[in-house]
Amino acid sequence: MICKLQKGYNYSSCPISFKKDKSKDQIHLYSVQMKVPKSIHAFISINQQDKRNFAYDNHSKIKDYAYSYGRLQVFKLDDKDNVVGYIGGACGGLTRDFFWEGDLTQGNYLLIAEMEWSNQSVQGFVVSTYAEAHCEMVEVKRKDPFVKLVN
Repeated sequence: MICKLQKGYNYSSCPISFKKDKSKDQIHLYSVQMKVPKSIHAFISINQQDKRNFAYDNHSKIKDYAYSYGRLQVFKLDDKDNVVGYIGGACGGLTRDFFWEGDLTQGNYLLIAEMEWSNQSVQGFVVSTYAEAHCEMVEVKRKDPFVKLVN
């Protein structure tokens, strides 16, 4: 990922909670609701833990840490939190960070992170924004993680 520095931009982040489960399913969906206070240009990213945190030594319990595949999708929500449009997305393969860059209008958005975990021992990540205004983000639990567009 290329780091960018933009005058007047703000960084916001939302750590994603996860539960280790015993299922064999390695693909998991996570949802974040984001409030954009005005029309802005933004970078939205998925940031995994750096593999240097798990460099093998005699004390490390994690000897095979690898970055996981992931996909980020950005959806616009209406006033009732129904999905009304697909804005964009990004994916990353075995890289620490990947991001989407674009323009957003004022309102609420749903960010869907789909992660295919490479290992079961570490499954934490952060969804972050770097934008012209501070964006409020909160992880939400959805009954149905799949998105249905409202006409």
